[in-house]
Amino acid sequence: MWDVLCQHVMKKHTLDYQTLCADLGIYASEGMPCMTLQDLYTSKIGYKKIRHTVKQHALFMNNVFLHPALKEWIQRLYCTCKRHYLAIQRCIVRSVYRRRKSCNMFDLSYTPFTEYTPSLCLFIMDNGKKYTFTHSDLYNIIEKSLTNADTYMIANPLPIKNPYTGTCFSNEQLYFLYLNLKHLPLVFRHFISNHFDIQAFLLDNECILRQYQIRKRIQDIPRESLKQEMQDMVIEMCLYLTFTMNVETHLITITQNERECRQMLTHYYNYLYSLNPYQRQCECKTLLGKLRKMYVKPI
Repeated sequence: MWDVLCQHVMKKHTLDYQTLCADLGIYASEGMPCMTLQDLYTSKIGYKKIRHTVKQHALFMNNVFLHPALKEWIQRLYCTCKRHYLAIQRCIVRSVYRRRKSCNMFDLSYTPFTEYTPSLCLFIMDNGKKYTFTHSDLYNIIEKSLTNADTYMIANPLPIKNPYTGTCFSNEQLYFLYLNLKHLPLVFRHFISNHFDIQAFLLDNECILRQYQIRKRIQDIPRESLKQEMQDMVIEMCLYLTFTMNVETHLITITQNERECRQMLTHYYNYLYSLNPYQRQCECKTLLGKLRKMYVKPI
């Protein structure tokens, strides 16, 4: 297909080539442009090693027998061929993959894909097999893997895997997800910027991952457990309350407002687990100030 496309484009641009050679006052070889294209770009970028392609490009650019304007014209011609070739190839591949039967007929919640509109689903080719996912399932898989942590909220991100095979997604598949997912987790954008290196991602984003775990821990606390969490927090903070503010902890009235309780617990968890010492100091000061307002002085 590549050779046919080159020949087709060459026939279309033969007149331009002859006109260019006439303007430059050089001999127009009838077979030279096509031969140069084949000699220069037989590697087909994307199928051979990039280093080999770059070397061939350098040899072509340093060819003293080609006029600079002719080099530019051949390069532009090759880009046109390559663009049409990739567009045709992309259409063919998409058509073949779309018609192929998926290995899974249900999503991760065991809901058949027939209940979803096509725009809510996305298929991935893995080892020649087609797997279908919903955008929300892929979002959760990516976020859960990259934000994995232990009970002490120490980040331990995991490779993103196909839940049906247990194998890690390749870099090409992750780029495909990056370009086609409707909504991307923020941590996935950072993962992309680290070139899918788990260790580099953890090193650069450990503080972000810790803050994510703190926020998630607060959101996951059941409403009926908030009061007990607040009582445990007051007991933990009793040392500061007794010796720095002369406050008796049993006289603190715990608020019944859910939003206010979660805000105070956020200050408390940031004070305990944040990796930023200045933030821990500020959160402690803020938390003590709010607890003092809740203190009921004895008559």
